[in-house]
Amino acid sequence: MSRSFPSLPQRDPHPRLTAPSSRPYAHRSVSHSTARPALHPRDAEDADIDPLANLWHEGWLDAHADIVPAELRRLRTLASFTERLRNALSTVRVMGAPGEPVGFHIVKGSELYQLYVSRTARGSGVAASLIADAEARLAEDGAGTAGIMINQLETTEGTFSLETWRYEKPLKAKAIAR
Repeated sequence: MSRSFPSLPQRDPHPRLTAPSSRPYAHRSVSHSTARPALHPRDAEDADIDPLANLWHEGWLDAHADIVPAELRRLRTLASFTERLRNALSTVRVMGAPGEPVGFHIVKGSELYQLYVSRTARGSGVAASLIADAEARLAEDGAGTAGIMINQLETTEGTFSLETWRYEKPLKAKAIAR
């Protein structure tokens, strides 16, 4: 059975940094770096919590603010991301110097639960390094597959429905440095 999905707006494949919008949560384009940073994933530290919360909040707004209901936007405050990070700190892996992270991931069970990269590091290879790190950790913890949940939001006349897809990838056990 085939299902058609509404077309998503086309985005510029080569976005450039733009001036801040007058809309507080408008999507902002970013310039992509071609240089790969010389960073390696590490465990998050207490000093990372506030900068990570800012990074996550900014990334969430970039990806979701224009497509989710206002009620959900009101729930996704900087304080809510700070609390979630404090609760998950032992499972958070980051890239960047302590207190200056440029990206992070959180694994939960056999799932890559969260993955966010700062605007300035998007397109630099940080996400690929974090995904590889998440896969290696999941494999080391005995997961046979790594999953990621993809949510598709459909809106019609003030209502919305969420359809969730789960993608899985078989993993090979890899030795990683902790």
